Amino acid sequence: MEIYVHFPFCVSKCRYCDFYSIPCGSPRDDEISKNCIAAILKELDARADELKNKETTSIFVGGGTPTILSCKELEMLVTGLQSRLNISLRKRRVDDPGVETKGFISSNEKSKVEDHTTGKESAGIEFTIECNPGTLNREKLSLLKNLGVNRLSIGLQSADNRELAALGRIHTYEEFLTNYEEARKTGFDNINIDLMSGIPGQTVASCEKTLNTVAGLAPEHISVYSLILEEGTPLFDDVEAGRVRLPDEDFDRDMYRLTGQILSAHGYERYEISNYAKPGHRCRHNMGYWTGEEYLGLGPAAASYLGTGDALCRETLAASCLGTGDVLCSETLAVSHLGTVDSLCRESLVNSNPKCSSKDTLPTVMYRYKNPADLMAYMADPAGVRVLEETLDRKALMSEYMILRLRLTEGAERDEFKKRFGTPMDEAFGDVIRKYIGLGLMEEREGCVALTPKGLDVANSVMCEFI
Repeated sequence: MEIYVHFPFCVSKCRYCDFYSIPCGSPRDDEISKNCIAAILKELDARADELKNKETTSIFVGGGTPTILSCKELEMLVTGLQSRLNISLRKRRVDDPGVETKGFISSNEKSKVEDHTTGKESAGIEFTIECNPGTLNREKLSLLKNLGVNRLSIGLQSADNRELAALGRIHTYEEFLTNYEEARKTGFDNINIDLMSGIPGQTVASCEKTLNTVAGLAPEHISVYSLILEEGTPLFDDVEAGRVRLPDEDFDRDMYRLTGQILSAHGYERYEISNYAKPGHRCRHNMGYWTGEEYLGLGPAAASYLGTGDALCRETLAASCLGTGDVLCSETLAVSHLGTVDSLCRESLVNSNPKCSSKDTLPTVMYRYKNPADLMAYMADPAGVRVLEETLDRKALMSEYMILRLRLTEGAERDEFKKRFGTPMDEAFGDVIRKYIGLGLMEEREGCVALTPKGLDVANSVMCEFI
């Protein structure tokens, strides 16, 4: 189970941003920040049953800008999450060998657990905090490091100050560099840097300079996303009014190819359409999204993806058990709504239904929930405001599997698809796969179906065919 925490406050809203965030300026209202943290922790308390018998594999605190919080508030949030998730990430003192260190990652002291994205041994829970330059200092970095936060994701976007100003960023490249160097001195050895292409005024030369400059700093991970113009943002209004011009699609595609070439030359592996990592440093949290792991979202506007339950099993239970007063049945029904269908129910269904030869052939259902994008409504009732946005049946999940897996350069695994859905991939999507293999946009690769470099250029068009 992955945990995502949305902390909505930021210093000021960037001109392109349509995420749920609340600009609070500086100074800000400390009381409302503390109340928001308390509400997030209260929500986590209310979701305890959803976490039973599920190992926390990653925590990602995003926003907004979580690092606008004071040291005291950061400690309140991080330790509150740790205690409720029953994990200890705090760094052990040298003079206190008896202190629990489960899950803490450092260069010279590692607790080994299985990495859910590769099946290989790797260091424990990945705990990421998003931060923007200008909101970090050595005191905050030291606190986060000592609390066991082991990955930083820094939003830079560009090394060109004119481009940063065009985006409405609150910082300069020089401020970013100061924060980055402080993070390294504090001991952070897993840092992501976010970059953006398609920025107003961006040129091939400026993009190339940004890529080489950032790669030269040798962060463990670099994400490079194209600017998406979202309706309702100041940048959208300026573009619509003709006050600002964006680079055209051909420029964006050229930058996409240039990004791959430059980062590859610096030793980065492209493992997803927009993500590059040094060996062993893929973002485990995002890999969970792309491989269909369950995740619990906490905070205003946060989304959750919970399930792997069986609709037929649930309907069978409802028809045969509801109203009988049977405690075991009612408990099973309660947990099956979140997907953890009781194994006895599965076995009974398989034994009684000749069409169900094993649990792998049972239809699967997942649930997508969303918290309201309204801070006051969320804080008034953090345990009860979540709404069910979407129920994904087996057919929808097969489509989602293909769309998400094709974002990964490794592609979609045929054996895993059959094991998960009880149907060969070609039976579900054979015509689409053959079409795009014939067009040179997809290829067979060691038991997987993957996009070719040419296919990655037009990935959205190809993925639409799997809906």
